[in-house]
Amino acid sequence: MIKMARYRACSYASATIINAIATGKGAAFAIDLKAEAEVELMSNWDDNRIEIYTYPEEDTDLIEMCVKRILKMTNKSNKRFGVKITIRSEIPIAQGLSSSSAVSNAVVLATSKACKVNLSNEDLIKTGVDCSIESNVSITGAFDDASASFLGGITITDNIKRIILKREAFPHGYSIIVVVSDKRCYTRDVSRERIKIIKEFVDMAFEKAINGNIFDAITMNGILYSSILKYNPEPIYEMLTNGAVAAGLSGTGPAFFGVVKKHLAKDIKKSVEQYGRVIETKPKNSGAGIFVF
Repeated sequence: MIKMARYRACSYASATIINAIATGKGAAFAIDLKAEAEVELMSNWDDNRIEIYTYPEEDTDLIEMCVKRILKMTNKSNKRFGVKITIRSEIPIAQGLSSSSAVSNAVVLATSKACKVNLSNEDLIKTGVDCSIESNVSITGAFDDASASFLGGITITDNIKRIILKREAFPHGYSIIVVVSDKRCYTRDVSRERIKIIKEFVDMAFEKAINGNIFDAITMNGILYSSILKYNPEPIYEMLTNGAVAAGLSGTGPAFFGVVKKHLAKDIKKSVEQYGRVIETKPKNSGAGIFVF
């Protein structure tokens, strides 16, 4: 066994501005919680195997699919060649914070660099999105989440056409307060038909987002999806009452988050401690990174 190359890539969590399930159009912004994938290429293994070292809760099918997709783009997939992958993540799993998108982005980026496959950022993102759909991790592929996770800042997207409609930096001067539940929600378990009931109202929230009113869009989306998914919206109201400029539900939950002025972060954190584990982080306007060993 010979180690050929070792690369580490990181990508970030995202919080939801508009959940795309209802309409096919969505928006998200990156936050400073990261997932890392360390990829080692190994030659002269007994077979073409992929070894994955990660948390028990992480979806290894998605990780393996991402690696195989990149290997198919090289001349290595039919040789005695292997890949060892180690995943580390700060992102709570199955909370609606794009943990799977961040991991798939990091895996695709690190593997492509290790294999010397030259892909644009757009193609790297779309590769992870394809794998998310095929492995049944995501309903829509979460192109909005994946693009925000990879590129940083705010991305507003058409998830069906897989195009970025608008991209901009998140405004400075804010902290992000995340309320993490002890329960989990996997997007694949959510009823799309039920969510379609709120399509018209989500369209209204999307118009606010595309026209620059991000904070109102976050709150409208959060209230709409909390209702249809049967979550208690009190964390939203609690944060707004205590001075948050926006508060919403991230993804299909169960995590809630608030956008708050930095000087109010301590008090708003305290106001929602009764609803779950509270994380204070910040918007992330820079995107995925790669490191060579």
